Amino acid sequence: MVDAGNFKGVQKLGDLKSDIARETQRYADYMLAHGIHAEAMYGIGTEIVSTAAELAGTIMERYPNTIFFGGQIVFKKETYFTRILHNFAVFGLQREFFKQGMPFFVLPIRV
Repeated sequence: MVDAGNFKGVQKLGDLKSDIARETQRYADYMLAHGIHAEAMYGIGTEIVSTAAELAGTIMERYPNTIFFGGQIVFKKETYFTRILHNFAVFGLQREFFKQGMPFFVLPIRV
């Protein structure tokens, strides 16, 4: 997710794409260095659920036995602000993936 207010033109979007491509490739390289097959894929869109579901569909076509994972931050003490700031997008992803028949597991991330 990215704040659209940070962009001041087409060049900034190009910079974002370059940064994302470099970072995703870095993770893929790490996995490859440890003997695990990996490919770097990413999507850029205005809505996280539809963008991720579209990318996931492409991945499922190439790798039909794929399982998707998403993390949900869990606080020891939840407050009104933590609920607002962490809007549970992962559960929207889980619903959409379920509708499309794609396995998706939510993993808690304790902070």
